[in-house]
Amino acid sequence: MSAFGRDDFTMRKADLADLPAVYRICMLTGDLGKDATPLNDDPDILGHLYVGNYVVMEPDLAFVIDGPKGVAGYVVGARDSAAFYDRMKREWLPPLRRRIPDPGSDKTKWRLSDAKRRQVHDFAPYCPPALAEAYPSHGHIDLLPEAQGHGWGRRLLETLMETLAADGSPGLHLGVARDNLPALAFYRKVGMTALETPDLDPGGVIMAKRFR
Repeated sequence: MSAFGRDDFTMRKADLADLPAVYRICMLTGDLGKDATPLNDDPDILGHLYVGNYVVMEPDLAFVIDGPKGVAGYVVGARDSAAFYDRMKREWLPPLRRRIPDPGSDKTKWRLSDAKRRQVHDFAPYCPPALAEAYPSHGHIDLLPEAQGHGWGRRLLETLMETLAADGSPGLHLGVARDNLPALAFYRKVGMTALETPDLDPGGVIMAKRFR
């Protein structure tokens, strides 16, 4: 065993060649940590919104773990959330909008991936002033079951936080579903706390940590 988990797993910086693997992991963990494939008819839609943009636009904050079967988990982040979302609107989303049809705003007509397709066309990031000042950075982390329980999730997230802190960020936040109890417990173990966010959907929680 290594200091952070099984010896047959290693951590490294992500690169563009990892995009198919991290897109796959994003879908396989997209339903409260479980496989979201049955809920979607576009296998790439979650990856477009939650991981590909980070690997492409914030490569210094993207890390993966390799296991016996290939890439088994990742963490990605953005140093300045407001700036990242602005760049998404200018650079990342327009090409997607040309390829992905807009299902419209009538939720009664949405099927499978339509909610996420709508998000591509009507992107509304959650970045209130309180977060922008105290916790301007944010991240996403996902691991396949084979990589869980060995300390690598903690190592990934701590690496992201250490990198952000060294870059001068005062704090990190991330969103998690309120009923995703394993994820909430994990974030608390790495020193994150739940924030009072009355303007957030009641189904979500913002976990955050100050670096200084």
